[in-house]
Amino acid sequence: MIRLTAYNQANTTQYDLDLFGDETIAVTLTIDDLRDISSKNASFTKDFDLPATKNNNKFFQQVFDLQVDSTYNPYKKTRATITDNGVEVFSGSMYLNEVLDKEGSISYRVNVYSETVDFLEALGEATLADLDYTDLAHTYNEANVEASWGSTGVTLTAGGTTTDVFYPLVDIGNIYLSGGIQFNSSYNYTPFVSAKYILDKIFEYANFTYNSDFFNSDYFKAIYTDTFLDDQTNNYTYGLVDLDFVYLTSPSLTLSSSLQAVPLSIEVTDANNLWNNSTYTYTAPADNVDVTVYQNLAWTGAIGDVIEVYVSTTIGGTTTDILVDTATITMPAGVTTLVNYRTDTWAVDQYNLPNAGDTIQIKAKATTGTPSLRTESVYYDYTVSPPVETYTITSNAYFETFTNAQSIDERMTRYKDDVKLADIFKDFSKLFNLYVEPLNNRYLKIEPYEDYLATGTTLYWDDKIDFTELKQEFVEIPSKLTFLYNNDEEDKGLQAWEDFTGTPQGSYSVYPATDVNNEQEIQLEVFSATFSNYAGYSSVFKEEDAQFIPLENSPRLLFKSSNPLAVANTDSLNVVTSAYIGSASYLSDAAIAAEFSLEFGTSTTAEDLYTRFWHTYVQDKYTQDAVVITVIAKLSAGDITGFSFADKIVIQNQAYRVNKIEYLVGKAELAKLELYKVTN
Repeated sequence: MIRLTAYNQANTTQYDLDLFGDETIAVTLTIDDLRDISSKNASFTKDFDLPATKNNNKFFQQVFDLQVDSTYNPYKKTRATITDNGVEVFSGSMYLNEVLDKEGSISYRVNVYSETVDFLEALGEATLADLDYTDLAHTYNEANVEASWGSTGVTLTAGGTTTDVFYPLVDIGNIYLSGGIQFNSSYNYTPFVSAKYILDKIFEYANFTYNSDFFNSDYFKAIYTDTFLDDQTNNYTYGLVDLDFVYLTSPSLTLSSSLQAVPLSIEVTDANNLWNNSTYTYTAPADNVDVTVYQNLAWTGAIGDVIEVYVSTTIGGTTTDILVDTATITMPAGVTTLVNYRTDTWAVDQYNLPNAGDTIQIKAKATTGTPSLRTESVYYDYTVSPPVETYTITSNAYFETFTNAQSIDERMTRYKDDVKLADIFKDFSKLFNLYVEPLNNRYLKIEPYEDYLATGTTLYWDDKIDFTELKQEFVEIPSKLTFLYNNDEEDKGLQAWEDFTGTPQGSYSVYPATDVNNEQEIQLEVFSATFSNYAGYSSVFKEEDAQFIPLENSPRLLFKSSNPLAVANTDSLNVVTSAYIGSASYLSDAAIAAEFSLEFGTSTTAEDLYTRFWHTYVQDKYTQDAVVITVIAKLSAGDITGFSFADKIVIQNQAYRVNKIEYLVGKAELAKLELYKVTN
């Protein structure tokens, strides 16, 4: 006997819905159709009718009656379960499709979809901007940037630490190589968030839970996604402060052993009046701003004079003097006697001023001698005769002010409102070839193909199969199967890669043995591949008017390596002074004991996505044995309930996997099976 139970749309009351009594309910069980590699399918019932009894009318809130203002919403699902002789056969979400009235005989036409569909429907059109990230609130500073690279993690504002935030080095168009890596902006340290954190937030939003060894693995926990890399240009809200020093026009400065403010008194540009020309002080115009200070200073003095240049910050009344450069006046090559000569100091630094009214000054002192500030330093090549002028350094400085947007909650809300949660989950499914199987109410089992199959058992169904009626369908396998990221077309590195190789970054193609021309693609919707340059860190920028500038990027994925790339770097921003860069294109971790790539195919020795997640799948399903065998089977409700698509079915000593089951609930345990051979 069939029983259909359903909860009302408020999910507070369970009903036993009335059936006609002689119906059958056709249930189609499937998880992955051999005929379509690009899709993962969900189980469902075909439409079936329910009588308009008093009980059913109450459940459906008299929606059949056009004269009644019914509160039942036909666009909203209800939770339902189908049982056969007391055994649960199918559960999921029930939808009302039609109300039928045939000569006064009213019925409700419904169907039921599995929890997999329900999960995606629960996400709807929600985006990353709809999630709550306030639990990741923390201070953006050197300590947290460096801590994010290790196992301790950043210190949270609310207390405790988390490894869900990661600050890799990413070139957004302003890193250059010259005797090491030179940093021009602290925005190169952009917060990335753990993919596991995002996934858990997605399930929390949908009010679902999952069972997955893969999502809890070190491999998946090491994957991070960005929070947008182009916020620098979007947060420039205050005008540039551009300053010069001109000898005889500006107040003079002769250094002593005490710190003195550098008299940059010529204001070339200062639209917002941030510079005090009497005290030579920059003042923060608002709370929580980042200030980039660029400075070149020309000095003259005796051979051996030593100059130290500082940036002095006063934050909340506390002054800190930070040494940013040191220079010594030395004898030029090709010169034997020289009383006075010139040198210069240079620094690019960025500082966070948390309070409006906090200040910055550029200061200097001499540790040896009494050098003085000049308008410019002119350099000559004294190895030739007569000496030839080579270049000139001019004394100047400028301040760039940015509103600080390191709040992950703010970044996601502002920049990620077009990235759908459902599309993220679908992309994860394509990246890692995930199989999703409903276990019970709003609880999903999720594993990559091989890991999923490993959870199954072997079932012997010789006595259940009717071989008197059998059909073999030769599946049209793809002649070319290409895996693709959704690459940013403006990305300079990705463009260069594709121009050089002829293939998109991160892509991979395989060619199953077939003479039929049938090319297929597995294309991501959200994530772009990430280009890593020869120095080993990632780059995400575009070229515009011969300049490299930040890119309004599609989401990127990176591994967080426990063995970061070691380089001789110069962090001119004083944000991070460590010689280690916390970025990774490839993951090397003793706990995982292998190297992995987030590209579908790679020319390195790293294990790529195709090798790890797709190779066995393609070998299993797209060979000369790619034949779907359709047979009739006698399966009980218990067989259906206890079955998993991870199970291997053995019939007459041949092993099969199940592609699809069409089961008629209420009709003598009759089922139609689609099988394919297990060849490995």
